[in-house]
Amino acid sequence: MTLTNSHHTPAVGILYLAAGNSSRMGQPKQLLPIRQQQSLIQKVVSEGFQTQAITIAVVTGPYHRELSLELASYPVRLYQNRHWARGMGSSISLGVRSMLADHPELDAVILAVTDQPHLASTHLNSLIDTHISSQRPIVISQYQEGKGTPALFYKSYFKALQRLDGPIGASALIRQEHQQVISVPFPLGHIDLDQWEDYQAYLRAFK
Repeated sequence: MTLTNSHHTPAVGILYLAAGNSSRMGQPKQLLPIRQQQSLIQKVVSEGFQTQAITIAVVTGPYHRELSLELASYPVRLYQNRHWARGMGSSISLGVRSMLADHPELDAVILAVTDQPHLASTHLNSLIDTHISSQRPIVISQYQEGKGTPALFYKSYFKALQRLDGPIGASALIRQEHQQVISVPFPLGHIDLDQWEDYQAYLRAFK
């Protein structure tokens, strides 16, 4: 696939997915203190503002009010998924649709989760740079074991992303379009804060 207008800097949006209820953590994991008085969601969102992206948005769920307060000082759009219990697919669909309504000029969207404490602007920029240099429409993150988010999708996949629903997210789309996919190393991407034990281990190892 050859991308149109490949010689200009693409207009990229970053869509953070934060609509879960943190059932395994027992409290909103996005509000956990991480560094320099920053919460987890403040840390990962602030990294987004140090990238080439032209807009940043967050899909919220049951903790919409709490996350709105936590991000009040950030110029970020929040889209509440009132059907968050249907799974990540519904959040991606809502988020992409809402982001395009606000920014129809977007050429690509990066989907990112909010429980990867090592997510940095350098990695997000590397997704964009690899998209430009490789002309691949899907750029995903390669962990030590496995692959996943954050992942960049060119606009040719916007309609497919808006059709997602349920708990699967975009993984099925990535498998289906594997010939169009290229990956970028994210050595610490496998570390996510899903349970209290994960958070305690992260504090002991990295803080």
